[in-house]
This record gives sequence, structure tokens and C-alpha cells, in this order.
Amino acid sequence: MDKQYARSVKSGLSEMKIIVKMNSYLVSKESHLPRFISCSASCRP
Repeated sequence: MDKQYARSVKSGLSEMKIIVKMNSYLVSKESHLPRFISCSASCRP
């Protein structure tokens, strides 16, 4: 029971980390979006 609980807590924490990472990634992506679009348009082979 304790091991299962610890495992679920660990998976929950990793899920939270993933969500936080994705949120920060989206925020940084939005701020870099114009640069990314111009780069993808000019850097495309």
C-alpha cells in the first residue's frame, strides 16, 4: 500500500513537472513566435 501510494505520488509529481514545463515552453514559444516563423520561412530547405 505504501509503495503504491509513493509511486502514485511520484507519477503525479512528474505529471505536474511536465505540465509546468509545457506551460513555460508555450509561454517562451509565444514570445519567440514571430522570430520562429520568420526563421522557419527563411531556413526552410
